[in-house]
Amino acid sequence: MYQQQIWLDTGNIVIKSHLAGDNLIIDTVINSPIYYKAMDFYKSYSDILKAKDTIKINNFLLNKYEEHLNNLFSYAIGQNFVLRNQNSKLNLINFKSLFKQQGHKFSWFILYPNVVDRVNNILSKDKLNISDFTFFNNQNQKSKLNLVGADYYILDFWFLACAPCIRDHKDVKPTLKKLKNKNIKIIGISIDHTDKYKEWRTYLIKNNYSWQNYMQDSKNSLTEHLAIWNYPTYIILNNAGEIIASYNLFSDISKKYELDE
Repeated sequence: MYQQQIWLDTGNIVIKSHLAGDNLIIDTVINSPIYYKAMDFYKSYSDILKAKDTIKINNFLLNKYEEHLNNLFSYAIGQNFVLRNQNSKLNLINFKSLFKQQGHKFSWFILYPNVVDRVNNILSKDKLNISDFTFFNNQNQKSKLNLVGADYYILDFWFLACAPCIRDHKDVKPTLKKLKNKNIKIIGISIDHTDKYKEWRTYLIKNNYSWQNYMQDSKNSLTEHLAIWNYPTYIILNNAGEIIASYNLFSDISKKYELDE
């Protein structure tokens, strides 16, 4: 399993490496400056995160994004900024002024929607009409969702092969009683294709995950509507369907609603 993305320029590149046990160690990369720039970024970013200074971290990411405006690595940087600031429209508006300078020349790149589409979606959508979408319930029947019976709803977007999603479910289970006491419901929405229905249902039953769970209808995709590309993603709605917040770690939701106390 890869521990770190490797970024390379195009052209005649030479990579010198060696094996150390089960690890592949890269000694040097020739004719690819972006490799070292990316490695420097990740090291600096790791160091600056230790300070836990939000303003300093954001400024670092914005400066690095601007530095890489003319190459694809900008979107790797931008994805970090979006995940950190998805609940601050003001910060996202400021960030948008940067990626607008790039136009659409990199729209083919895999990380482009994680940055551009996600930011545009957050800035343009304040409410979700969830009744417009269909899902498959645990009987593999098409179903609609209604926001009835709670003050707030946590939509958990996940899939079976998503290791962080599976880890988070282990943290969700012990909080169900506290969520209920706070009049909050959690609803799981798997993006797995319906041909994995049996595997999905078996997983839920085996682990005794009793909260509401559905499979997304790929022909009527809620994740596409919300431009969700990172998993897990948690979208919090009130009972009027207004989007309150979004997170990518259940631990952040636990802090928000004091579920660990």
